[in-house]
Amino acid sequence: MIKKLLGFTLALLILLGSEWSSSSLVFASEELKEGMYNVPVQLYHETNDSLSMAAAVLKSDGRIEVSGEKTTLYVSFQSANIMGITGYLREASYFASSADYTAYKGGDIDKIKSPQVISTYEAEGKDYPEEISMEISGNEEYVYIIMGVDPIGMTAGARIKIDYINIDKVEPTEIQLNTVEKSIEVGDVFTIQATVLPNNAVDKEIAWSSDNNAVATVDANGKVIGVGEGTATITATTENGLESTCKVTVIQNEVDSSIIEDGRYEIQVYLWHATADQPSMANISFNHTAIMDIKDGVRTLSFSTHPMKLGTIEAVLHTFQYKDMDGNYQFAEIIAYENGGLPSAFRFVLPSEEEFIDVKVDPQVEQMGNQVLDARLKLDYSTLEKVEDDKALDGNTDTIDGTPEIPEEQLNEKEEEQLNDGKDVVEAVDQTTTESSVKKVQNPKTGDSGIMIQIALLFLSAFAIVALCIKEKVN
Repeated sequence: MIKKLLGFTLALLILLGSEWSSSSLVFASEELKEGMYNVPVQLYHETNDSLSMAAAVLKSDGRIEVSGEKTTLYVSFQSANIMGITGYLREASYFASSADYTAYKGGDIDKIKSPQVISTYEAEGKDYPEEISMEISGNEEYVYIIMGVDPIGMTAGARIKIDYINIDKVEPTEIQLNTVEKSIEVGDVFTIQATVLPNNAVDKEIAWSSDNNAVATVDANGKVIGVGEGTATITATTENGLESTCKVTVIQNEVDSSIIEDGRYEIQVYLWHATADQPSMANISFNHTAIMDIKDGVRTLSFSTHPMKLGTIEAVLHTFQYKDMDGNYQFAEIIAYENGGLPSAFRFVLPSEEEFIDVKVDPQVEQMGNQVLDARLKLDYSTLEKVEDDKALDGNTDTIDGTPEIPEEQLNEKEEEQLNDGKDVVEAVDQTTTESSVKKVQNPKTGDSGIMIQIALLFLSAFAIVALCIKEKVN
């Protein structure tokens, strides 16, 4: 008799507290990224800012999953002692948003939804929902539900409060690569596939990098290109700092370049440093797929370029010279002007069948004294591929930004090394401006190993010269 009386009292309390209300606190937060989040949840009274009498049946650890335009709330239930009676969630229905809840109160019964039951548990010979999922609007603090609790046998309204303030995203814990070691030839291309675990982690984006771009490069999608002989480590990094690596060994495919029949071919070409075994800084201005026409053993190479950007400086190759068999430099023929009216394609007869040809390029950068730079043109004969006679030259003219990101301390070390070179003559402009003294470098080296250092020094020199002029004027 007492148990029945307590049950009736409990049902009455829940029923009296279930006055429908259309008010809902909208959670103003930044949009959640795709993935799974752990979030605290509580069962609240439908209209009052207090816990429901049946709050104990809802476990406090909820989850929110964001996938595309869909947001799903996962919550779990358990048996609980409610005023001396063990209660169980018998059934539940919900509203995706407060607007749907209001529409339902206005008579639109289609707005009420049934959750998906993920799992159940057995108690007193019955199966009760243990975990359910609900597709919600994703921007509101409360989710309105209608719940039935046994053994009371009544249904009443309540709210599930989502504690967005203490939401915790599921972080990546592992990166799996489909290959951790690979050998390729110069010019070969392959793509590394990365899988971030767990699958429902947030911030699964991967940043790719190579520790030796002279051997192998990698793009934002994990596409690796063999550039030169050697070994490079390709690293995949997540936003939270996880790393996984792939060791890439690049070998040179020796091809007898002297035995090639007449016709039109595509070949990969690179602008190489004049002395070091690495790409030139101006290599980024080249469209690397060139055309080689062979007729009666004479090889004519056609290649195209596009503008390049280094810091605030944008440049285009104005001229291209190659060293002939006699050791003299000759200008290549300009065959297109697509870079804003400036040269965009060149053609010349190859002086030899060697892999490297000595060249000079002129980007006409005023800040660097419009100096012509020594370099080498690298022809990768391992990529030689015969094509149709009407195959067109690559006409890409998009500006490529090649500005390197050099830490300030590293830049200072390189400046000191450049200025201490025995071939450079350094003049102190003013002994009173020791920390920012102006240095003048005479007889600059050819090649591009110090281009970025020279640019930095030019800016420093400009400021120092202005200061000196002002000082002299005052005196």
